[in-house]
Amino acid sequence: MGLSGSLDFWGLYTNEVWMTDSRQGYLSCYLKQVPETERSSAAIAQMAIWDLLEAKAPEILHGIQDELKSQRTYLKLIASENFCSLPVQLAMGNWLTDKYSEGSVGRRFYAGCEQVDLIEGRASQLACQLFGAEHAYVQPHSG
Repeated sequence: MGLSGSLDFWGLYTNEVWMTDSRQGYLSCYLKQVPETERSSAAIAQMAIWDLLEAKAPEILHGIQDELKSQRTYLKLIASENFCSLPVQLAMGNWLTDKYSEGSVGRRFYAGCEQVDLIEGRASQLACQLFGAEHAYVQPHSG
């Protein structure tokens, strides 16, 4: 299936198809329950992350799972919150979270932001194409 969106993952989560025995782990249960032709690489990655969190910080995992349930259960009309696909969420959990990159593309306050500039520049190009805009300012984090 490739990197599909979060709806198939949410369906699995709410139906608990993959979770028959928590001692087996999330990924193991998912792989046992979902036929190979129907598996999502994004869901596999998420289950692996959940296994790691269950072992190291279960209270954090349960908070994340409760937030997922809340976001998929209730309509929240808060302009500063977003609903993004699982691949986007997984992309946000990478080594760039360790990077401080104040400023804008090509105009950073600190050196060593070439990769951030490349990614934010491409995201701006895609946003311009998507919305038919001449300019777009894209940064992955706020606050």
